Formats: sequence, C-alpha cells, structure tokens
Amino acid sequence: MKRLISITGPTASGKTALALNLAHKHGLDILSFDSRQFYREIPIGTAQPTKEEQMGIRHWFISSHSIWQPLDVMSFRQQALPILKQSLDDRSGLVLVGGSGLYLQALLYGLDAMPDIAPELRRNIRSWPLDRLQAYLAEKDPEFFNQVDRQNPVRLMRAVEVMEQSGRPFSSFRTQEKPQWNWDARHEVYHIEPERGDLRSRMQQRLASMLQAGLKEEAMQWKEAAHLSPLKTVGYREWYEMPQADPDRVATAILTHTAQYAKRQSTWFRKFWETHPYDQMQRLSSDPGTGF
Repeated sequence: MKRLISITGPTASGKTALALNLAHKHGLDILSFDSRQFYREIPIGTAQPTKEEQMGIRHWFISSHSIWQPLDVMSFRQQALPILKQSLDDRSGLVLVGGSGLYLQALLYGLDAMPDIAPELRRNIRSWPLDRLQAYLAEKDPEFFNQVDRQNPVRLMRAVEVMEQSGRPFSSFRTQEKPQWNWDARHEVYHIEPERGDLRSRMQQRLASMLQAGLKEEAMQWKEAAHLSPLKTVGYREWYEMPQADPDRVATAILTHTAQYAKRQSTWFRKFWETHPYDQMQRLSSDPGTGF
C-alpha cells in the first residue's frame, strides 16, 4: 500500500531532519506545508533545508514562491493537491512536513469556501490596532487564537473579516472529517515534540546558526517589503520594530517570540494528532522493524 507520512511539530523540533531521513530511506518526495518556507527570498530566517540537504530528493513548496505574491491557505491547497495526487499515483508515497497546521488541514481535509468580503468592512477592520484584533479573536474564536501568530496583523485581520462577514468562527471553516481522496494510501501522522528544555536549547542553537549565516542582513535586505505577510513573522519583524537596538536584544526578542509561537503550535497540533516523543521518533525512523 502507498504511504502518506505527515510530520508535524513546533518550530525547531527536528521535523526537517526526520523528513529528509525518511525520504532518503524510502525514496519519497517531500512536500512542505510550512507557510514561510515557500518564499525564495528568505531562506535563512525560515530555516529552509539547504541545497545540499535537498540533494537527491524532490522538494515541493520550498523556495517555490516570491514574497511579493504571498500564498494563502486556499491557494496552497489548490496548488498542492494535484502534486499530492500525482505523487501517490506515480510513486510509493509522499512525506508532508511543516509547522503550519491550518495548511495541512486544508490540504488533507479541505476548507469551506471563504466568503467575499465587503470593501467597506475590509477597510474598517484594517484600521483596527493589533490589540483590538487580538481581543476580538480571543473572545470569539479562542481555538484559532491559540494557534495563530498573534503578532501578525495580516493573519488576524483576515480571520476577523471572515468572521464578521460570515457570522462564523474562523476555525469553523475546517469542517471536513475525512481525507478528501479516493485512492489506496495509508496516512500516518506524527507530531514530534522534544522536552521543553531540549526544545529551548534547539531554538537557541538554531538562532545562533541563523545569525551567523546572515539573518539580520537577510531581513534588512527586504525592509521595504516589511508590510508583506511573509515578513510579518518571527525573525524578521523584530529587526524592523527595533532597528536601533543592540543585536543581542533583538536576538532575545526573537527567541522569546519563537518560544511563544512553538507553544501555540503544540497546543493546536495536540488537538488533532497523537504526540510522539522526539527520541521515539528517532528510533522509529531508524529501526527497520517498525512501521517506517
């Protein structure tokens, strides 16, 4: 039977390394559902696998789009679903990997069609300050609020305008309960999550590597695009919000925001899938006697 393996987890948990391991071992392609790794202009801050790491494995949705044409969740589904189907038709399976849970949900289970937003309503909501957007979602859709990047006004505005237009919680648009395919494939979902102290250490190590690789320079190169949604994210917005600050202070802010985001990711993913300790996942990926 063909296999579809989905690997989820908080940022810096080791998803990419595990996906590469499995893809090499079983001759599978990798499709990313990380909503920031799509963009070719920002490989350092989004921790994209290097060209060397990708060698010998076909990757989809890694450095595939431009920040100037952001890819929303519905567009991602429209573009990714044919690739998923084709991979399962032509090969023995596919590895899906990423930390953007809504994008995985949309790909596998679909989303209800979003309503068209009245121009006057959109103009009104886009004048709201960040704290008002946060308070609205915290009260009216805590499920979505607990997994979204709360510092990203574009994501928050989109959710609020859909809710105001439709009268429904934004999270309610994820209504499908079964995968939307009719081919013979076994779907395995693994959410990996290191212990909190280990995860914090991994975040620190990764940030140090990013800074050494030129994270600040990458962020400032695209300062004129700071209004675009791909750059309203951890690792970029801190440089724009604190341009005169000491780099160590900016790095501390990035690490704090990364930890906050990871906590929200874990909360969201645990609602949908079983959690596997990181060391168990390492054994699963290397033990020929397991399901892998």
